[in-house]
Amino acid sequence: MKIINLHSKEEKLIKACLKNDARAQYKLYDKYAPKMLGVCKMYVNDLHHAEDCLSKVFVKVFANLNKFEFAGSFEGWIRKICIRECIDFLRKKEFLAFNENYAEIEQEEIQVDFENLALAEYILNQLPKGYQTIFIMKEVEEYNHAEISKLLGISENTSRSQLWKAKKKIQELLLKTKANETANK
Repeated sequence: MKIINLHSKEEKLIKACLKNDARAQYKLYDKYAPKMLGVCKMYVNDLHHAEDCLSKVFVKVFANLNKFEFAGSFEGWIRKICIRECIDFLRKKEFLAFNENYAEIEQEEIQVDFENLALAEYILNQLPKGYQTIFIMKEVEEYNHAEISKLLGISENTSRSQLWKAKKKIQELLLKTKANETANK
């Protein structure tokens, strides 16, 4: 039985990019840019700023491609660069602010269920940027609080409190949205 390396095309593409093959670089960009723009858009709501972040992401990808060790997912490697770039953008624009008041956090676990993607995007875009960023990192990207605290330069307790507050705010916004829909019927 012959074992086929399923990722040999991607590995060849990366190696061609390392040799500054412009066509390979375009193919790599073309393959990953749409997904990474979606990631940028989750963190940076404005499309123009998200596109700027995406451009910087691929500059960093090509500049650091020699550091990719072919261990793990290449898409995951790009995604990490993408998330860090978006966080840096938010910091520079001073959109990220975290309140370190833990007193109001209750012990109850808050569950958030969105009915559809459009509603999720609408609600998330109404959150303060700090809440939104931590919610996405924890609930979408599945980072743990230790990783979030390291990436954002905050304590784990701050990460936990911001997530709890984000979920509480999401619940309020969902109830308000549903009440408005019911009133408009």
